[in-house]
Amino acid sequence: MALKIERTDAHTWPDEQLKELFSDGFPEFITADRLVKDYTGRVGEWFAIPDLTLVDEHEVPVA
Repeated sequence: MALKIERTDAHTWPDEQLKELFSDGFPEFITADRLVKDYTGRVGEWFAIPDLTLVDEHEVPVA
């Protein structure tokens, strides 16, 4: 499998691909934290520049 890293805003993926990517939700180490709900909405604002997506050889986001 060949993978590449892209800026998330450099590519638009179909909704069904993103639904598949996030279908399992966030890992337990994130959701178990009681403060996550207070901050998760701000992630895009605070970390907008390093927003990266791992893409496979078929241009499908995998992480």
